Amino acid sequence: MKIYLAGPYATNADVKQKASELRELGHKVVSTWHEHGRPEAKTAVEMRNAAYIDLDDLQSADAILCFTQPSNASPFSSGGRHVEFGVALGVNQTRLHRPDKDLIKLLVVGPTENVYYSLHGVHHFRDWEHAKAELKEMA
Repeated sequence: MKIYLAGPYATNADVKQKASELRELGHKVVSTWHEHGRPEAKTAVEMRNAAYIDLDDLQSADAILCFTQPSNASPFSSGGRHVEFGVALGVNQTRLHRPDKDLIKLLVVGPTENVYYSLHGVHHFRDWEHAKAELKEMA
C-alpha cells in the first residue's frame, strides 16, 4: 500500500524512522517531507513549493497515516498535518463519484485532535505499535 505520513515537522526524525519500518513491512511510503531533511521553509515561495510537493505526494497515496498529539504537546506545531488530512477527505469526496478510483484510507495514530478525526471511516490507533501491527496485515 502507498502511504502518506502526516505529522508535526518537529517530529520528522521519528516519522522518518516509522517510514523505514513501514517499508520493511512491504509498504511504499510516498510522503517525502520527512526524508530529505528539507530546511524549514521561511519565505512565501519556499512555503508554497513545499506545499505543492506535499500535495503531489498525498495525491498518489492509498492511505494517509496522521500522527496526532495531545493538546498539551510541545513543541509548537503549524498544523500542516490537519490540512493534509483535510485534503485526503476532499479527495475522497471526489472519488465517491469515480468507481475507477479507490478512497484514501484515513488512519490516525494518537488522540482525536479535532472533529474531523471523528468522522465515520477514520480508523484510530492508540499508538504506533498498534498501528504497525494492523498495517503489517495490510501489506
